[in-house]
Amino acid sequence: MPSLKYLWLVVLFLLLLAGCSGNPAGAPAQESAETVSAPANAGPDISATTEPVAAEPAQEEAPTNQCLACHGDSQKLMETVDPAVESKVMGIDWAGELPELQPWEKVLVNGESFIPTVHGQFPCTSCHGGIQANDKEAAHAGLIQNPSQGPEVVCAECHPDVAGAFQHSLHASVAGFWTKVSARSIPQNHPALEQALQDNCESCHNTCGDCHVSQPKSVGGGLLDGHLFQKSPPMEQTCNSCHGSLVGAEFFGGHENLPGDVHFVEGEMNCMDCHGSDELHGEPAECNTCHQGPESASIPPPEHRYDDVQNPRCEACHTVVSTGQDDVIMHQIHGGNLSCQVCHSIAYTNCKGCHVGGGSDYELEASYTTFLIGRNPIQTYERHYRFVPVRHVPVAPDSFDAYGKNLLPNFDRRETWTYSTPHNIQRQTPQAESCNACHGNPDLFLTADKVAPEELEANRNVIMETIPPLITSAEQIPDIER
Repeated sequence: MPSLKYLWLVVLFLLLLAGCSGNPAGAPAQESAETVSAPANAGPDISATTEPVAAEPAQEEAPTNQCLACHGDSQKLMETVDPAVESKVMGIDWAGELPELQPWEKVLVNGESFIPTVHGQFPCTSCHGGIQANDKEAAHAGLIQNPSQGPEVVCAECHPDVAGAFQHSLHASVAGFWTKVSARSIPQNHPALEQALQDNCESCHNTCGDCHVSQPKSVGGGLLDGHLFQKSPPMEQTCNSCHGSLVGAEFFGGHENLPGDVHFVEGEMNCMDCHGSDELHGEPAECNTCHQGPESASIPPPEHRYDDVQNPRCEACHTVVSTGQDDVIMHQIHGGNLSCQVCHSIAYTNCKGCHVGGGSDYELEASYTTFLIGRNPIQTYERHYRFVPVRHVPVAPDSFDAYGKNLLPNFDRRETWTYSTPHNIQRQTPQAESCNACHGNPDLFLTADKVAPEELEANRNVIMETIPPLITSAEQIPDIER
């Protein structure tokens, strides 16, 4: 039966074809989503006998910190950062051994160290704005160079307590400048003076980042350590950048032939050992932010550095002295009348004057060192001393003439020799060697002959009209129980 023979061959062929297709017999063949049907003239199907073609990988998304492609690459920064772009540098007489950063070094981020930190977990744009892009101009569009500056402080999102208090601090407001300048002027002149201070004095206005991430603007800025946040700022690169002319030179021993402060030289202390975070960050305007109570009491922000509780206070550490339990007779005699620096300070920096230009152009006159004792011009409950070291501050009647004539018509309302707390403390000093090292020694006291004629009236409350007389007999020494 030839017809059955051919029928059997047809059935066998169909079974073989179904097995090769991988589908159950009778099931319709389904085309894979990754398979493209071959055109009719493509020739025989060889897919079953060759390796499958791998699909192309999906396009990777931009990394979270794409900014590091440039800011983490020193070579790229050398090629792209404009070497002419420099921050304004304040004329600090003595800033110590600060590193001289090239413009590209100031924005170099150490990605290997920074990314694993808490702050490194956030995209750069979350604080600095801009966008993640390979193109420099596109990436920098809307860039916030200093996220901790201005009313919208990024730091407040995670540190609301510190950021809330900091806005009232003198570091943020630099209120001391305005307190002294406005007192010497009249309201009509305030706009011109405000502009002068903004142009010439704002380089000392600090933000959170100027201490914890970067060097202050006064020395040109620049990241401290590859953008790593410093919980305790390095005092040489931060504190000294603004306070170097006075405190820094005194504390570190920057003046020729004058030793550094004993707390630094022998105690190896740094600024933060005495000046705690509450002082540096400022105090909240609402007392009950820290002290819970039934009422809310407001206190005005400080107007200058001595307009507050005396903190730090020498007696806080030297309690034996403050309680009269030591055997130093001078402490027992003078403890209530003299500030500690009268006996334990040596020569410190004084400035003759400062003249500002028409825009970020000022000239500090030569500074000099001296030690003079005067009457305390700000006697308060906290600073009750009758006599203190006094320092000449850089102001003159014509300091702001570039912004208008006679802008300080009430120049004499504020002293030019001011209350001072030098940071060059020594246990042994020339004036403490004996009673008569100070008594009867006119060289140690601010008398009228040491004051410029045009400043005599301003310093009436500071000038010593008479100096302590020589001690010539035991009867002149108070009878103190020994």
